[in-house]
Amino acid sequence: EGEYMNWLRRDREYIGAATYKKEVEIPASWQEKAVFLTLPRVMWTSEVFIDGRRAGACDSLSAPHVYDLTSFLSPGRHEISVRVDNSEREGGCVHGYGFHTQTIWNGVLGDLRLSARDKLFIADVKITPFPEKKEARVDLTVKNKTKELLDADVYITFSREGKVCAEQNAYLTACPGESPLSVLVPFCGEMKLWNCFEPSFYEAAVTVISEGERRLADTKKLRAGLRTFEARGRHFYLNGEKISLRGTHDGMTFCLTGCP
Repeated sequence: EGEYMNWLRRDREYIGAATYKKEVEIPASWQEKAVFLTLPRVMWTSEVFIDGRRAGACDSLSAPHVYDLTSFLSPGRHEISVRVDNSEREGGCVHGYGFHTQTIWNGVLGDLRLSARDKLFIADVKITPFPEKKEARVDLTVKNKTKELLDADVYITFSREGKVCAEQNAYLTACPGESPLSVLVPFCGEMKLWNCFEPSFYEAAVTVISEGERRLADTKKLRAGLRTFEARGRHFYLNGEKISLRGTHDGMTFCLTGCP
């Protein structure tokens, strides 16, 4: 008689901390760059050390762990150590952590990478549409990792099916650290809204370029579905129309193969 199982089971299970190490060579061309390490999916916490020096820690099951290693990585050879701990945390009863859905694995998944960018870059972009006015507000956060004020030009475009539908330019004085900026972008003609039956998308591009002899630049591209969503009383409204929502959950159901 075999043992009854109603969830996934690993042949070899390990709960606790594990350290992964790798030696890297930082090129001379990264001397004046901002350097980041991205760990796309981690189970559950991570802690990074560069040549034995602690660079930081992250705690998230749902978002990438991103480390700013600019002050730790100079051109030359370095050892990167990533300590991952898949021990249960407070609030551990979630679908991202459990034997019922995906097992409690240990490590990092996805495209692990070191990347370099200019020290003036776009850290975040948020788009809010206003269909009645045929315009969208673009809220961006620009990071300046130099020690000086930088005057910069900002260029924003929305394209659809290869045609530019909206564009706007702006000006920004970026202080060392973070600088927010909000820009209203008018659309030419109709603003095509996203809905679940006609999922229309725009290709949005935001570029920041510093002025002066030392030109620093960054571009962030997004695939944006513009829509409004709100609650009025006991109902939800998508693009001004009342909708009903329902959901289904198939917890790692692979009826044909028994595995992903």
